Amino acid sequence: MTEGEWTEFLAKHSSASKAADLREFNPCGEPQLKQTEERLEIALPASYRSFLRVSNGLNGASRAVPVLRPVEALRWFGKEHRQWAGAYKSHPRVESFDKDYFNYQTVDVVDFEPDHLKNGLCISEVGDEAVVLLNPMVIWPDGEWEAWLFANWLPGAMRFRSFAEWARFAQAEFLAERFEHRSTGNELPTVYRDPPSKPIRRIRPVPKKYTLPQLLKGLASSDEWTRTKAVKNMRTVRTKEAMNLLINAMKSDPSGYVQWEAAESLGKLGFAEAVDALIEASQDLEQNNSSAIAALARIKDERGHQHLLNLVREGGLHAGVAANQLLERGDRRVIEATQHLLSVVAPAENCLGDLYAEAIAQFGTQEVLDVLGPLIRHQEAQVRMRGVRGIAMLSVSAKEKWLKEKAVMVLRDLLTTETNPEIRRQLEFDLSWVTGNKPLTIARSPFG
Repeated sequence: MTEGEWTEFLAKHSSASKAADLREFNPCGEPQLKQTEERLEIALPASYRSFLRVSNGLNGASRAVPVLRPVEALRWFGKEHRQWAGAYKSHPRVESFDKDYFNYQTVDVVDFEPDHLKNGLCISEVGDEAVVLLNPMVIWPDGEWEAWLFANWLPGAMRFRSFAEWARFAQAEFLAERFEHRSTGNELPTVYRDPPSKPIRRIRPVPKKYTLPQLLKGLASSDEWTRTKAVKNMRTVRTKEAMNLLINAMKSDPSGYVQWEAAESLGKLGFAEAVDALIEASQDLEQNNSSAIAALARIKDERGHQHLLNLVREGGLHAGVAANQLLERGDRRVIEATQHLLSVVAPAENCLGDLYAEAIAQFGTQEVLDVLGPLIRHQEAQVRMRGVRGIAMLSVSAKEKWLKEKAVMVLRDLLTTETNPEIRRQLEFDLSWVTGNKPLTIARSPFG
């Protein structure tokens, strides 16, 4: 957007948010912008630069992130929030920065590159355990950087093509209007391997394009690795024929590795027509079952999600995998699906209840406290301990300050009545943890 367009946009935004305040933020002059770019060792993206020339910061920017910083306060996320960024070191890396990854209209929030997180430029104060980042590792042909809304309560990152696109999203939320990402067409951005501080930044190669005949030849190979590579690359051919070939490989290939990758590719293709085959695959005991479960969670189809919820309710072999996948995508129905297992007493090495208590706590809502609260009065010490750990996690992940304080109060009250020495030690540790001076960051899902 141009400066004139930003002036018009911000006037509308001020009215929509009822909190946007432009008065205390003067336009940012060109010398100040150049000084900032020298400090950061990179030129700022166009839409953000023109925004700053109208308003050097903003109050009431969005519901989750109210305050955008002035340029003098911009910091690299990995340096400013080391522990927060470090909590995502083990997050799965992106295999291919292809058209699917940059199709913001269908992007899965679980898909993001952890190296990009630590190298993001933090342009906001921490709001509702959330920040806005600009990603200098992904730069579009017009010079725009990818923008992220990153929050502890998201299963990943909401990614946008540019700062201007994030601003449109924020305003649509205030206006209760539907937001749609603008199509990026067939173009791809430059994806860097190195941060801006490197004198010469290496570029990731553009993903190779495959034709269906090439992939069919790979599928017919007697070599397991060649077939595995073929089914991984089949996800780049977005046709029903490719889907059917993947379903066949998932069902009948003699290699468990090929079956696994075929299910993974079906999930990334996102065809609802593959759901029945994936449900069948998720019920067997071969190597592809957890990959099929992950694919069902990724595909936007209610039949698949209901199947996963049933797996969780049954508490069988794959219940933990199903719960993890639904949890990562923010499906709050997991709370109801796990509730009946929270009071089950079982050997520690085979107790889903312990995992579920901490997992659902990451939703950070009153509903979770209502479910976990009764556990701390249970006659079995194992169940009480489970409730303590879950409520401690809730006190960190809760979005509202009053709920955080309520969870802490529940733990403090329990300390006055609990007689089990092991639970008392855990209570004292958790209270010290959640009320101490350590930065509180939400860990990734406890499921493996």
